[in-house]
Amino acid sequence: MGQGDVGTAIGYFTRACDSLNGPDHPHALNSRNNLACAYQMRGDRERAIQLYEVALAGSERVLGPGHPTTRTIRSNLDGVRPT
Repeated sequence: MGQGDVGTAIGYFTRACDSLNGPDHPHALNSRNNLACAYQMRGDRERAIQLYEVALAGSERVLGPGHPTTRTIRSNLDGVRPT
């Protein structure tokens, strides 16, 4: 995916997060995870971490710690955090 594609994806995912049924709706949580992935691909690790953390907290609260979406977000966050 090229830089232009990542920028387009960031715009789409941002709009999706803003337009869904509240910040804790499962689709919004998934969109926030996707937005974090896009920022990570663009090289903005700090913004990606912030978004992953918000998505993870919401997903754990709404879906539970063992839900596949929660596990995916946690794995993505672990993969971007500095070691």
